[in-house]
Amino acid sequence: MLAQLRQIAAMAEFSFATIASRIGVTLVATLGIASVSLVLVSVLATGAGFKRAYRSGGSADLLLILKASASSELGSNLNASELGALREAISAALGTEQLISSESYFVTQARLKSRDVEVNVPVRGLSEAGRQLRAGFKLNAGRLNEPGLRELIVGSRAAREYAHLKINDTVQLGSSSWVVVGEFTCDNEVANSEIWGDADLLQRTYSRAGSVQSLYLQLPTPESRIAIELSISKDKRLQVQTRTEAEYYAGLSETQSVIISVIGYVVAVGMGCVAIFVLIGSMHSSVQARSRQIGLLRALGFAATPIFISIMIETVLIAVLGGIAGAALSYSLFNGIGLSTLNMSGGFTQVPFSIWVNAKCIANGAIFSALLGLFAGLLPAWGASRRQMMLGFGS
Repeated sequence: MLAQLRQIAAMAEFSFATIASRIGVTLVATLGIASVSLVLVSVLATGAGFKRAYRSGGSADLLLILKASASSELGSNLNASELGALREAISAALGTEQLISSESYFVTQARLKSRDVEVNVPVRGLSEAGRQLRAGFKLNAGRLNEPGLRELIVGSRAAREYAHLKINDTVQLGSSSWVVVGEFTCDNEVANSEIWGDADLLQRTYSRAGSVQSLYLQLPTPESRIAIELSISKDKRLQVQTRTEAEYYAGLSETQSVIISVIGYVVAVGMGCVAIFVLIGSMHSSVQARSRQIGLLRALGFAATPIFISIMIETVLIAVLGGIAGAALSYSLFNGIGLSTLNMSGGFTQVPFSIWVNAKCIANGAIFSALLGLFAGLLPAWGASRRQMMLGFGS
């Protein structure tokens, strides 16, 4: 075993000592793998950025109550009777008056500044209680909207991404005209892409008076969620679901990020098939160029297995080098670039986010490249280990 390890090390040393004589084919193979890694890491980073946008601001202390059948706020509807029963159940569970925000949620269209298309943008109706529940809420410019008036405040990201959302701009919601009076920011990145206004007025504007889409409240302790859910379950009129804000946003982001990742791997596999053939050709040329030297080593007692393993190591290392180069290029070109996409799980609203080339994306790119190297190295390595017998140097 020790002798074979020494032979593998000697073969690897010989391979890298002679790489300068075949630098051309090696570079072609490395660039082929790098292009695959560049695409894969970039697409995975897109999914990672989308997921981070949804999960970065979700609070584990903020409880969200929706209709049991709803998959998102847009599909939920809580009437006045249910809201009253929920408030009673919460009060009975916690024994004290809690800050509760009954909120409406709709969708309007706005024009992207980056390209001349209209996209769906979320419009949230809430009161002072709702603003107090949002961690890090701060008014950046203008003033707060006044209750009972058709006034809006817009998130900083929405103001940056969409046209006609500056202070004093007029926005058409339903059949009514609303005026933007302020711009805000908060810790929740998704909320920074929303438009906020008076809940009651928005409900009437969208012909949903007397009901809201969701109810938010702060959890005093982690255990208080169990008490609230137990209290709600005792009232058979209430068919609702409870999630923390963090759980809710994680659910909304999961499907979309999986779809993005699957697309990335499908494209990478297609490109990888081409890269494998390029790498096979490169390694075959490498073996051909060294056939005399390898034959001499066989004559000196080198076995077939160390030759096979050393060619495999060389192929995988070239592939990993290409993978790291592609990931580095992806980071330098795309990391932090702002994008916007439609979230199919969250009411088909547009979600602005930034590409995030993180360590996991880079590791996945390197692992995928290594797998390409393994597949590509099998045939040249097997041919090299067998070729020497045909040249008469023994088996």
